[in-house]
Amino acid sequence: MCWPGTIREKYQLGDKIMVDGQQGTLEAVGAINTEIAVEDGRIVVPNTHLTETKTKIIE
Repeated sequence: MCWPGTIREKYQLGDKIMVDGQQGTLEAVGAINTEIAVEDGRIVVPNTHLTETKTKIIE
């Protein structure tokens, strides 16, 4: 199981990230999912996916 603290250690709210070809802004980290605002809405990604998948922080 992936705890939100693990996500919060890697990312900060407001970070611009890319995951699975989707670029957006990290808006919320919950116990199970993370919300990312994208150009045409919002995506919800399981926290385990963020820790197991290659992601990119866009500066």
